[in-house]
Amino acid sequence: MSQSSGPQTPQGVPYATLPHLVNAHGQHLFRKDWEPTLQPGQSPRALVFLSHGFKQNCLQYDEFAKQMATCGLKVFSHDHVGHGQSQGYRADVTSFDVYVDDVIQHVCQVRRRHPGIPVFCVGHSMGALVTILVSLKRPDLLAGVVCTGASLRANGEPVGWQLLCLKVLAYFYPLRIIPGTTGRRNPATRNPEKMDSDVKDPLNRHEFGNRFRVTVEGCSAIERAVAGAASFTSPVLLLHGGDDPMVPPAASTHFYEIIGSEDKQIKMYPGLSHEIIHELPEDAAAVRKDIIDWIIDRLPSS
Repeated sequence: MSQSSGPQTPQGVPYATLPHLVNAHGQHLFRKDWEPTLQPGQSPRALVFLSHGFKQNCLQYDEFAKQMATCGLKVFSHDHVGHGQSQGYRADVTSFDVYVDDVIQHVCQVRRRHPGIPVFCVGHSMGALVTILVSLKRPDLLAGVVCTGASLRANGEPVGWQLLCLKVLAYFYPLRIIPGTTGRRNPATRNPEKMDSDVKDPLNRHEFGNRFRVTVEGCSAIERAVAGAASFTSPVLLLHGGDDPMVPPAASTHFYEIIGSEDKQIKMYPGLSHEIIHELPEDAAAVRKDIIDWIIDRLPSS
């Protein structure tokens, strides 16, 4: 990278040509906004931050974001550190606090431009876990949280001595792939068109397997989220596919039972896989409608 071109994305595109923000660590993050169509003098009905999952990017949610925008919602997002067009070692992070603080920074920036308008977060999988941690850290920030397939437990999650060994290895070999994690996982959706587009998406991280450090940091983040559940008071909608092969539906059920929120709902979708927003068209449409209806029902004008 030449000095004259300035900071560039991992794909070699200068950030000067892209919408972006710079986080507290000086890392450039690709950002995306979906604006609602408004009449002169009109304001968005709500602000909605989309928090994508592990090894994803925010543009994968373009269709859903546009649908929310047609309902008068201003939607915005960014690629998490190490993902998509944002800086950072691919599919890695030094601490989940980086993800959390980046979301808080971005939400605060947008909220300052739209004072008085409620902010909601919709997060998927790892992005849902991040959203929960945001709400725990800044309970005043969000009017509501929607989680799909929240990574509050993972199938094959290390425990006890396994986790202790991982922590030691993560200290010495943070970026090394964990042996035995490189096999192909079960499909995250039954929608072949969606699966095909994800595989071909050049912004996605396609290397199979998880690194020691990010795995340990993920386990720590899950532990913090569950430990803080009684203090979680934000309105929340927990949605989960009944046949999710990556995160057991019981993880969302358990979290629902122990959180302190008085406005909480949970819904399971029998037969659906992990990415319920990107399932077969009829099923995905039902999930998306449930999310939009839940948000609109909590707006002051409703």
